[in-house]
Amino acid sequence: MPLSIVLSNCSGVTIAEVEAKAGTGGTCSGDNLDGDSYAAGLNTAFEIWGGDADTGVKLSCKTPPAAQEVTITNGAGTYPMTSRIVVANGKSLSDVTAGDVTAPVTFVVTYP
Repeated sequence: MPLSIVLSNCSGVTIAEVEAKAGTGGTCSGDNLDGDSYAAGLNTAFEIWGGDADTGVKLSCKTPPAAQEVTITNGAGTYPMTSRIVVANGKSLSDVTAGDVTAPVTFVVTYP
């Protein structure tokens, strides 16, 4: 699922940095809360990638990468991402149950 952080009307800045972390009430996936994906319930989780899944930068829950730089030109910039539902860390497909899932994730934008 593609998604983006769009920055607009950014006066006086040329760079922003984006980070992802588990949001309020959220955790990393797995029984030990040590997965790279964000826990979503029903033994599922969400992976978030900067750019395309598998070839971009995994915005890991357990071991986050360095803040991702967004170039701002003429007051605007975009950070494209991809999200996908995966089996939670340490679980197998047979552990997954049907139903609605959500994973609170907070995106932090800073202007260095």
